[in-house]
Amino acid sequence: MNNRNQRYARKILIQFLVLAVAIIFVVIWQQDFLYAVYAENQVTQVGVFINGGIGVLFFGGIYQIVREFKRLESEEIALNQTLLNLENKNAALEGVSASSLIANRYETLVDLHRQHAVINHSALAATVVALESSRVSFPKFVHNVLILTGVFGTVVSLSIALLGASDVIVSTTETGGLGMIIHGMSTALSTTMTAIFAYLFFGYFYLRLMEGQTHVVSALGCST
Repeated sequence: MNNRNQRYARKILIQFLVLAVAIIFVVIWQQDFLYAVYAENQVTQVGVFINGGIGVLFFGGIYQIVREFKRLESEEIALNQTLLNLENKNAALEGVSASSLIANRYETLVDLHRQHAVINHSALAATVVALESSRVSFPKFVHNVLILTGVFGTVVSLSIALLGASDVIVSTTETGGLGMIIHGMSTALSTTMTAIFAYLFFGYFYLRLMEGQTHVVSALGCST
């Protein structure tokens, strides 16, 4: 496995940290604007609940993605250590985690060789791919649902604005209806902004996670 593959997961984690710091800086820099969008003219708590729900989904998915990148980094290290052991004529799994993919693959190959069975590398590769796919089921769910939460927030917020508009139509002296219109439009803007930003940020690292899994699986296949 070359150096590029060895450091893939760590490189993405560094990108994640740099981008997270940059976003925190922008939030601090634009805190007045963000306060105006998210906190002012809030007649109801609809925006808080919807944006909070988007945040829970987003951070839950990001937590799983970071965990997976850390696991892929350990898989890269284990694979590299195994290849180094074989080159140095040492025990293949010396210093390698027993739960790693390369350890499981090596033990499977040894068992098949001991039984004089035919080694079907395609079946072994398909098993690893299926296992890796199951590990990202929650991030995949978040990736598919996240943008829909913004649409839901926009629809709900526009409904609130329409309720306010109906009050204004009924009575031209009704100021509460006008406030509800402003609140609905503000909530629609905030939920849409939150969902789009969360989707773009999450989607980028989700795709990089898919690439990371592909790198590890392909490196595992090449090494065996």
